[in-house]
Amino acid sequence: MLMSLVGIPWLAGGRDEAGIDCVGLALLAQKRLWGRHYPWPHDYIPGRDTDQEEAIYSWLPSIAEPCDGPEVGGLVVMLLSVAGQPFGHIGTIVDTGRMLHTSPGGSSRVARFSGAYRRRTRGFFRAREEKT
Repeated sequence: MLMSLVGIPWLAGGRDEAGIDCVGLALLAQKRLWGRHYPWPHDYIPGRDTDQEEAIYSWLPSIAEPCDGPEVGGLVVMLLSVAGQPFGHIGTIVDTGRMLHTSPGGSSRVARFSGAYRRRTRGFFRAREEKT
């Protein structure tokens, strides 16, 4: 099931296999891997990526609780940078030490959650058990 979420091209505002952004991938992973369905109440506004971090933080309390560290099935929020421009980013912890995520110019992938990702982490969240 996890591998079906790898290799999806990045697309701003994307929410399915045709193209996906980090929020769309987090939503899809929660649904497919853990049976949780969460709404995303915001629109993606290209060119306003720093607002994405604010949107993520305003949304998270409705679906998750802060926790002290990475947990399988949980979410991690980071502040990353592409071409010197910061942007809010969210990934899903899929197992010990690895997360599923995507970012501009790439495709969805599983990456080790260490180094630069860990240094740029803003918070960890335990997803609530809401089923569809």
